[in-house]
Amino acid sequence: MRVRMVLVAAASLLLLALVGIVAIDRANQGTSRQEAPDLGVYRGASNLAGVAGFERWLGRGVGVRLDFLPGGTWTEIENPAWQLRRWSHVGGTLVLTVPLLPDRDDRGDGSVSLRDCRSGAYDAHWSRLARNLVEHRLGGSVLRLGHEFNGGWYAWRAAGAEADFAGCFRQVVRTMRAVPGSGFEFVWNPALGRLQADPPGAYPGDAYVDTIGVDVYDQSWMPGTYPIPAGATPDEVLERRRRAWSGMLHGELGLEFWSGFARAHGKPLAIPEWGLTRRSDGHGGGDNPYFVEQVDRFVRDPANRVAWFIYFEYDARDGEHQLTAGHFGSAASSFRAHFGAVR
Repeated sequence: MRVRMVLVAAASLLLLALVGIVAIDRANQGTSRQEAPDLGVYRGASNLAGVAGFERWLGRGVGVRLDFLPGGTWTEIENPAWQLRRWSHVGGTLVLTVPLLPDRDDRGDGSVSLRDCRSGAYDAHWSRLARNLVEHRLGGSVLRLGHEFNGGWYAWRAAGAEADFAGCFRQVVRTMRAVPGSGFEFVWNPALGRLQADPPGAYPGDAYVDTIGVDVYDQSWMPGTYPIPAGATPDEVLERRRRAWSGMLHGELGLEFWSGFARAHGKPLAIPEWGLTRRSDGHGGGDNPYFVEQVDRFVRDPANRVAWFIYFEYDARDGEHQLTAGHFGSAASSFRAHFGAVR
């Protein structure tokens, strides 16, 4: 009997030890990996049917939708009524990309500037936009002001005018917050890399920013990355894609930098645009499941504090990105495996 009791006690201790090991292992797993943050999609201007089609393809709903306000004139920016009507009855989070300056003013010329915006010259336009959003029950939208300002392709480009960009951003936020019924969140959103401007020099301050965003596409001009030579072996292709991702992650003002920048300012990070890329000049990674896997790893890492990330499911002038169009067979399968419905 005594021997049996000793054996039972030993077995119990062994069982407790095993349970403890499993608990520690699960805890350790929890510190390195978490559930993916909110996934979003862009399917073209106010394309609700396209969003629904993407959800069917993915096998689950998405909680975030992205759209772009037109930026030809002030009138288009402040009162995009046809877009606002379409989004006014849709649930989830709406992220609206808002031009900070039009391509031309309503007189038809290009006499607009970040400096004038900073001085308050355009406050009436921002007040009207805020009122229109509130009237369409979109007063809680996430507003992505003047995105990719460190590039040279938009009217609000900040190269050499970083202080004016920051001042303009502050003025717009102050003006729109003052409209009754507004509860907007504001995203400050450079493109990945330094490009033509100094993004940290254009930061408007923590009081004016709710989320820090950065856009990332699978494209690279670094030596040894893209284009991938014809006849490259699978190992060579993978190595080039790894180098490209390493540049996106660890390079100057790459994802690693922006994760630390957001953390230092006490802000969540977002990826308002990301996508696979096939470009006519060959500088996109093409059908690249490795890119999908690495984005998944990045957004799930708790240290990066990613709040939401939006796939750019649209073939644009810069290249093909659309998963559902058949451009990316292997990567599309990887995307559904990582972000689709749990089976």
